[in-house]
Amino acid sequence: MARGIYDESSTKIVCDPVPQHKPAPPPPRHRARLEEARDGTLATAYRDGLAALSGWQTSTRAQADSAWWEERLSALVTYRAAGNDWPRHKSFVEGLEHELGVWLHYQRAKLHRGELDQAKFLALDQALPGWREGRRRGRKSRKSPERLT
Repeated sequence: MARGIYDESSTKIVCDPVPQHKPAPPPPRHRARLEEARDGTLATAYRDGLAALSGWQTSTRAQADSAWWEERLSALVTYRAAGNDWPRHKSFVEGLEHELGVWLHYQRAKLHRGELDQAKFLALDQALPGWREGRRRGRKSRKSPERLT
């Protein structure tokens, strides 16, 4: 039976289900060639033939992850440029601040574990100086006119 949303008579599809945009994994024979290329054991004939295909060794998942990382960095730069403090990752925060806070928290954790790529580290340092320290702990001081006198 076709998947989708049906009207009351259940004979007509009103709309198609949301398409899944996940790329299909490569067939097993292609996976084997990718592994051989990574190991440096790919036969010369295969290597020369596959060299004509642009990007055959690049994983679509790796490309998507890289693009997503760049989008998060750009969104965080925009967020900070708007005058906002460093985003928080705790559960009481919602929306964009929470999303960016979780992403930034994860980058800091990866740095702490030594898993953050050097290129990403440099991009964060260049675009967002002070990203490693984040917010200052404690309450923000309120400098009211009464306290200054």
